Amino acid sequence: MKRTSRCVKCGGTQVFHAPEVMDRGEGNVALPLSIKRSGALLGRDLGQIEAYVCLACGYAEFYVLAPSELAEKQEDGITEDAPAAALRRAPEGSRTRRRRRARDAEAGA
Repeated sequence: MKRTSRCVKCGGTQVFHAPEVMDRGEGNVALPLSIKRSGALLGRDLGQIEAYVCLACGYAEFYVLAPSELAEKQEDGITEDAPAAALRRAPEGSRTRRRRRARDAEAGA
């Protein structure tokens, strides 16, 4: 849809372009949706997302506005994210960790 202004699903020609897709952050603050942030507080958004939506069927496509920003930062080793499993890991000694350990022990017994 981005290049042709035609929906790939239904062939519709009325396409809405949203140059900025909004997300909600801490305190319900509106922020542009992006792949990565270069710093916790004062960083800038890297890989900001734009959307194209077919007004006939609702099909949507999302694109990164400047993919070269991500490639540049990856060379520096900045944007390599932790695996999803590491993000889901509960801290050692937490109630969640103890429950998981107990559940796993019961399943193995």
